[in-house]
Amino acid sequence: MWTPDKESTLYAVMLSELPQVGERLARAIIECSEKRGHGLASFFRLPAPVLQRDYPLPEAARRCLEQHGEAHRRRCEWLAGQLVAHGGWACTLLDAEYPNRLRWRASPPPPVFFAAGEARCQDFPVLAVLHSRTPTADTMPAISAVVQRAAEEGFTLVTSTGKVAYRLVGMASRATGAPRIVVLDRGLFSALGPDLSRDPCVYAPSPTREFAKQPQMVCSAFRLLDHALPRNGARRDALVAAFADLILVLHARPGGEIERVCLQALDRGQPVLCWKGENPALVAAGAIPVSESDLGSLAHFLALSGNTGVDSGQR
Repeated sequence: MWTPDKESTLYAVMLSELPQVGERLARAIIECSEKRGHGLASFFRLPAPVLQRDYPLPEAARRCLEQHGEAHRRRCEWLAGQLVAHGGWACTLLDAEYPNRLRWRASPPPPVFFAAGEARCQDFPVLAVLHSRTPTADTMPAISAVVQRAAEEGFTLVTSTGKVAYRLVGMASRATGAPRIVVLDRGLFSALGPDLSRDPCVYAPSPTREFAKQPQMVCSAFRLLDHALPRNGARRDALVAAFADLILVLHARPGGEIERVCLQALDRGQPVLCWKGENPALVAAGAIPVSESDLGSLAHFLALSGNTGVDSGQR
């Protein structure tokens, strides 16, 4: 039985699993529901003529709702049940538990958000450490030092998987015990397994009690069973940057994805620190050049920007 506090997860999964409905169409369905003054629960009970008249559904999604609605719901109840049973949840832009950092900063915010772990990781200021390529002998020690500094100052680290630099940040945060948010480039079940037990930064079971004690939230904008695709990387990088209250970019290739998301962050008013000023375009756009001697206090840079690092509306 789906209780009211868990129904948002069920309907988010049901929306995401509609055939041929990606982010753009899911967002359009949510917007139509808002205009009609009802939530997704009502959307899934609408008669066929109303769906055809008011919603921009592809033929496959319409057939799913009209002809296979009960089968679709049963499958999604199983998926959502597995998610909830192992400490996960899902929500949409219609739900209060949707992360405000993404609601305010992501462009556009993902219409459906999946997560597992501890939402309280969002209660602290969040730092992202970004790098366009495999870290060098110069930047690898910087990752460890910055993560240690962040842990001492009470930051949450936001990172991801796939890129070596992301995994190094994730493992360094694990070593310090600092809270971490891991943004995936694939679905939760695809990355973490059916019981959500893998360490997302190494794709292995979590072997120690110490790791189990580390506050962690793993999240994704992709469907639960989606595998990683090359095009997912840009979305992942943008969401990592959107979660961050402070960004330190160790290397950004000119014209590359990391440079792009950092420029977008600067446009939004997020403070961006540029390691040794190595990217002139970022510095010209307002990034602050820094070196080891400047990182005695990360909170200082939040104060300079007027960014409190507090997300008042998270789950």
